[in-house]
Amino acid sequence: MQTLPEAVLARWRSNALAAGIRLSEDDIEAAVAGGLASRIVRLNQLVEETNAPATPPDYLHDLGQDSTPEEEPVLAHGVEER
Repeated sequence: MQTLPEAVLARWRSNALAAGIRLSEDDIEAAVAGGLASRIVRLNQLVEETNAPATPPDYLHDLGQDSTPEEEPVLAHGVEER
């Protein structure tokens, strides 16, 4: 069975705890047994192979809180404005 890198485990535990979820060793073992480790390893390989940026680009960075949209937002069908 594959194991997760310690950095991944630490980040996973930290993120789960921040969300109010306490992961047990059994939880982690079950996720790894279900293929989580191999998926993470493959994802890391894909990132390296494609030269993907470490962080996604921030396409919304120019939209400050003081900016206004050029046109009125369109609500989805059946959604009423409050």
